Amino acid sequence: MTDFVTRSNGTQTNLWETWSADLSGEEWVYFGDPGLRRSLFLAHHESDAAMDHYHNFNDSMTVFGFGRSNDPLEAEMNTGPQHFTLGS
Repeated sequence: MTDFVTRSNGTQTNLWETWSADLSGEEWVYFGDPGLRRSLFLAHHESDAAMDHYHNFNDSMTVFGFGRSNDPLEAEMNTGPQHFTLGS
């Protein structure tokens, strides 16, 4: 089994697959490691139109952001208040 990320729209991909998308409605992701039987979840409680982005950094770090992209010209989440929950 391989480590994965699951998005709130039900899409599940392996951790080495980069993606960028606006998670609509309830925005959440969880990262799972079946070998350790552990997960980490992140939730953004306000819906927005900003892109959410994930990529694997040199096979050593998971990089994820709500309202972030790799394009410096792309609009980011920049209004408040914003509320987040995380847990394992």
